[in-house]
Amino acid sequence: MRLALTCQSWLESLVKNEAKKLGLESIRVRDRLIVGEGDETTMMALCMGSRFANRVYVVLEEERITDFDTFFSRAQALPWEQFLPRNMPIVVDGASSRSALSSISTIQSLTERAIRTHFTPAEWAEEREEVHVLVLILEDSTHFMIDVTGDPLHMRWYRKRSGEAPIKESLASGLVALSGWKYRDPLWDPCCGSGTIAIEAVLLAKNRAPGLDRHFRFQSLPWYDPEKHETVRQLLQKKEFSGEYLVYASDIDPEMIVIAQENARRAGVEDDIRFFTMDAKNPFPYLPETPFILTNPPYGKRLDQDDLRGLYTALDEKIFQGKWGGYITSIFSEVSRKGWKNRKLLNGREECRLWIREGDGA
Repeated sequence: MRLALTCQSWLESLVKNEAKKLGLESIRVRDRLIVGEGDETTMMALCMGSRFANRVYVVLEEERITDFDTFFSRAQALPWEQFLPRNMPIVVDGASSRSALSSISTIQSLTERAIRTHFTPAEWAEEREEVHVLVLILEDSTHFMIDVTGDPLHMRWYRKRSGEAPIKESLASGLVALSGWKYRDPLWDPCCGSGTIAIEAVLLAKNRAPGLDRHFRFQSLPWYDPEKHETVRQLLQKKEFSGEYLVYASDIDPEMIVIAQENARRAGVEDDIRFFTMDAKNPFPYLPETPFILTNPPYGKRLDQDDLRGLYTALDEKIFQGKWGGYITSIFSEVSRKGWKNRKLLNGREECRLWIREGDGA
């Protein structure tokens, strides 16, 4: 079975390494698409165990196609009835980059027409849960893929409430993985918001699979095997570490601390995180050990320039007082960056940079 994962470009290396550990073989990486070989248990492991990817797909066909007549004949020849459920709505999504076939609407309509030839009108439902088919064309290489994920993988089970423009869980986990934090060292997020970075840090340190307790689209497909699902789930649980970790999380807004504590409790990591209310511009608080600092501070949408300058200056001072650490930002070149390296990334559509102080472990 050919499988694929999609991700943000700056997370490609993390997704590739993670997919290999979860059983994906013969891996190829191209334009945010990680493709490899596996079986049904590999597919389930990728869905439940991937913390950095966006979605998981089963690839039915990958072929070079440069005209729509060939496109339709190849789409129609695929065994859609073996992979797609009857009596469920099927939605076709399309994307094309640097390819002769560039009309997304034509790609979608031809694929839908090809799939419909495999089902009777009564079997083509218009309501209930949707199953998505993605046709992705990269430099004329056409991938016909079935989304087995459902809701995006970044949507964890624990975050029922959040603040304004919260950081995505997969992004937060990626920041932790790239930052160089050593799991046994204390970690502090002084702008924690709904607690996502702190929670993802503990989940990563514990090697707890992020999708153990959620529903996936593959559970609605005709070839779904619930016994295999439970077996893979138990295998992932056995890989979890039982160590204790010391993570601090603070925010200027006491209501956000309440929300963060609720999220940590749902994630089962409330005993590993110490929450407290504090303005990050205040003097460095007393902590048992000097922590590694990793945070996603405001970008200036709700703070004026003076407040923002004070916040970033305070964060600089705190990090240099401690060991070393990083934070992401899309603005503010006024703050000194000597002794730091950076990596470009995206927070949603916002271009940001992960700033990492060079030093021990960098």
